[in-house]
Amino acid sequence: MNSALVYTALAAILCGVFTTGCDGGKDCKTLCAEADACAEFPPDTSCEVRCKNEEELVKVSACEEFKTDFDDCRGRLADICDVPSSCVSEVKAYNDCLGDFCGSSSAAECTAYCSDFPSICDGS
Repeated sequence: MNSALVYTALAAILCGVFTTGCDGGKDCKTLCAEADACAEFPPDTSCEVRCKNEEELVKVSACEEFKTDFDDCRGRLADICDVPSSCVSEVKAYNDCLGDFCGSSSAAECTAYCSDFPSICDGS
């Protein structure tokens, strides 16, 4: 697996766990905290802020379908840390959608996302 895909998977774990009602009914903040435990260097922003930012971005980006697919895959896992190896195509599709949107948009919702995960937004 190449390093860009690993980073993309890690980014999806850290910022893609921000909906309510999936994953056994756990809320965004709970899933975010679990995902942060998987990361060697979790983002500096709080789960509360990341959840809010992700929700707003998904609404404006037209990436809901990819988010749903990602949530469905992630929701089937016993351990959220398995996302990089178990949900590869879902992670890639979701982050490609968000990256494409933010890479070609000046939407305010992209600012925090691209600040935390610049390689997704700049296509590297």
